[in-house]
Amino acid sequence: MSLLKKVTVISFCVLFLAGAAQASWLDALVAYYPLDGNANDYTGNHPGTPTGAPGYVTGKFGQAVDLYYSSGQYITLGGNPYEFAPTYNLDGTWNGADGTCNMTISCWFTVRGFDTAWQTLYAKGENATWRMARYASTTNPYQMSWGASELPFAAPPVDENTFHHLVYIWKDVLGGGAGVDHRIVYLDGVKVADSTVQNLANDNAAANKSPQIGANPEASGRSWNGKIDDWAFWRRALSEEEVLQIYNNGAGASIGSLIPEPSTFVLLAAGLLGLLCYAWRKRK
Repeated sequence: MSLLKKVTVISFCVLFLAGAAQASWLDALVAYYPLDGNANDYTGNHPGTPTGAPGYVTGKFGQAVDLYYSSGQYITLGGNPYEFAPTYNLDGTWNGADGTCNMTISCWFTVRGFDTAWQTLYAKGENATWRMARYASTTNPYQMSWGASELPFAAPPVDENTFHHLVYIWKDVLGGGAGVDHRIVYLDGVKVADSTVQNLANDNAAANKSPQIGANPEASGRSWNGKIDDWAFWRRALSEEEVLQIYNNGAGASIGSLIPEPSTFVLLAAGLLGLLCYAWRKRK
């Protein structure tokens, strides 16, 4: 194979793989909050509004929002709330839970303390919708749980300086409007909960509620006490491989680092074009 053909093939493969990597993480990404000094959404569609003037401190990546229960601090996510309700269309109509209504939430967090029952890391509401919170008033050991039909698992130790990675995945298994939910929770790269239950994500009352990071829009007085960083929501189920890629053996990989900047493609394309020109000249 000539030098020109080799360079052409390599260039195509590199650009294809780079584009595929970006597309994977952007696929069905609804909102992503790096929480680096502000509550801005990477997509620009769901600006966050802080309550209680939370501060920003050193996080897992860059900065993290630092929430205090005593100050009632949290962030409300703006934009269309139905984008965070996977069994609803964006216009607010029920989509029938057709077996494709999936979601994933990923974030890093610390626990300064558990101060009240059902203390909330993030939530869209109560009853048949999603929330991640302390399980009731559990102590010794503390537990956290997901959803109204509780899915308890052991909470990480109280330590405001140690970040933990938490991923929640919800899959609409059977569809048909009253399907079966498959719920999976990963804590620090380990699957700590895995359960199938009757459909939980079709709560009409909460579907139009704006989700909150560090609180529950349908239950006040439950704000988080600790730091939260790199919060992201997809309307699809991440694979275990993707979860482990984010966890990265504890070192972590921010969602932003997994999404190449557009300028990266420009520089890459320019470099490969230079190689093609060089190969063309050598051929002549």
